Amino acid sequence: MQSWIEKLAAKPQRSILLLSLALLLAGNWILPLTDRDEARFAEASREMLQRDDVVVPWFNGAWRFDKPVLIYWCQSASYRVFAYLRERLEQMKSDGVSFEKGVPEVIGDLQCPVR
Repeated sequence: MQSWIEKLAAKPQRSILLLSLALLLAGNWILPLTDRDEARFAEASREMLQRDDVVVPWFNGAWRFDKPVLIYWCQSASYRVFAYLRERLEQMKSDGVSFEKGVPEVIGDLQCPVR
């Protein structure tokens, strides 16, 4: 008689799928899709960029230390990257470069900014 481990090892794809599904669905109904504070965290990161203060996160004129500052730094960095992408794509649009040609060039600029 085969043990349950041998049965799982006989079909690894099915085993991985079932384990992944069990882990995914375990407790998914308990938490909402997004937290109500996520907008406040995003706004605090935006205000850090606006104030040019990378040490203290602010929200509506008050300090906000609900998360470690590294989270705010990561969000601020992504804001800067996406702002750069938007600027470059708008510049290319005004220059008459098509979207299909512009996106790979902008991604290339992000990977190797000096040419």
